[in-house]
Amino acid sequence: MAVETLVANRRLSSLLFALAFTQLAAAKAPEPTRPTLSRGVAGTGVHGLQVGSEGAEWRVPGGPSVRAEAGAVLRLNQTPQPLQLGPGASVAGYALVIRSGKVEVSVPAGAKSAIIVVAPRKSGAIVRSGTFHVAALAGSVALANIEGESTISIQDRPYRPLAAGQVFVATATSQGVRGLVSAPRAVRGQRLRLADAGPARLDGLGWDPVPGAVGYRAELVSEATRQVVAVAEGVQPALGSSFGPQPVGRYHLRVWAKDPSGVVDPRPLDSPLRIIGVDRPPGSTVDGSGAYRLARGQSLRLRGAEGLEMSFGAGRWVDAASRLHMTREERRAVHLRLPGAADAVTLEMALRTLRSRIEILPRNAQWPRDPIEIRVRLEDPSGEPVPKSAVVKPKVVLNTETLAVTFVRRGEWLRGVVEPRRGAGPWVLRVTVQDGQSQTLGYEFSEIVASGPSGAKVAGGPARKRTTASR
Repeated sequence: MAVETLVANRRLSSLLFALAFTQLAAAKAPEPTRPTLSRGVAGTGVHGLQVGSEGAEWRVPGGPSVRAEAGAVLRLNQTPQPLQLGPGASVAGYALVIRSGKVEVSVPAGAKSAIIVVAPRKSGAIVRSGTFHVAALAGSVALANIEGESTISIQDRPYRPLAAGQVFVATATSQGVRGLVSAPRAVRGQRLRLADAGPARLDGLGWDPVPGAVGYRAELVSEATRQVVAVAEGVQPALGSSFGPQPVGRYHLRVWAKDPSGVVDPRPLDSPLRIIGVDRPPGSTVDGSGAYRLARGQSLRLRGAEGLEMSFGAGRWVDAASRLHMTREERRAVHLRLPGAADAVTLEMALRTLRSRIEILPRNAQWPRDPIEIRVRLEDPSGEPVPKSAVVKPKVVLNTETLAVTFVRRGEWLRGVVEPRRGAGPWVLRVTVQDGQSQTLGYEFSEIVASGPSGAKVAGGPARKRTTASR
């Protein structure tokens, strides 16, 4: 039995080893033996390869890669040449000839080869490590060392280092080296948004202006899918309404500043954004100040608030809750923020003050002489307009009998009629008004007495009436 177990374990180990080796081999693509197009399309033209609308990327033996934007024209030599970059530092150099367009060269640390850039206006570079950008546009050329080790040569002069963050720009009338325009440093505006019904707008977002920038590119990236869901470009350091409404979720705002040379720093400002869903209970409203008006005991449900912090104004921040309850306070403010952030969004909650005004006419009614008219109108003593969506449900009870009274709207009032009854009386007519969630908005009653043949009262005293209103 022990021998069989040992054999089975060895077979299982061999199977797991083979599976792991297969997964490793699949995960790591084989090293190319010559520059190979790995993404996009590049057709052959008169002056070299013409990059298609999706852009293109090449893998180069030894570790480097070349990425070109749509429309770029270039040639990448298939055969390397030896480069002596220092004592005993001979590496293979692959020549990249750029006619026009934007191209990025990436050489990882420890790569076994380098890229020799040949650009217009007799300019060139050797990229030994890091990221290097070339923009050959409309008679000008820009060579930018984003990061890493690179040297440039102008007009066939000896190569000299180009520091990280520097760009060489040559036009028909001038040339020189300057600092590359970098990304903005911080986002301006509220990075948390509340979505009460449907998507939320991101208007009002902007960023610190960058000296020397000629424009900006902003992208909104979904954290869930890692896909770009909105793009905006312009000369102002603000989004305006470019992104449009977005659904509840976690996002990142990425912003690049555009250098006059056409080179773009690949390291953008990256700031988290969050859109939180606010689910209101039935019967609640949002008033003119943006406060959520709820009845006592009702609560708001927050969607997407996980990982946020909240405070009730005492300066103490705790993990955000998924529900916010309406307490006995008339009004309360809840502050929400990204962990440790300086900016916060404030959610106002207020007690709902909607109530009903009930009139039972005529006063001192007598039956069978007087039909009874019941009038109901909603009011808000806080001064807020009554929501058009408010539901009114009057209930009419005569002594212990519930009456089926038809109410008809006339202007702001609901009107219903109770026909007279005969008998010795007296009768008590009660009217209760509730909303669609069985919250009582008001109560009223009236006593009705019987009248004799000549109209004189034969039962009961003067009619009494009491009005109460409930929030």
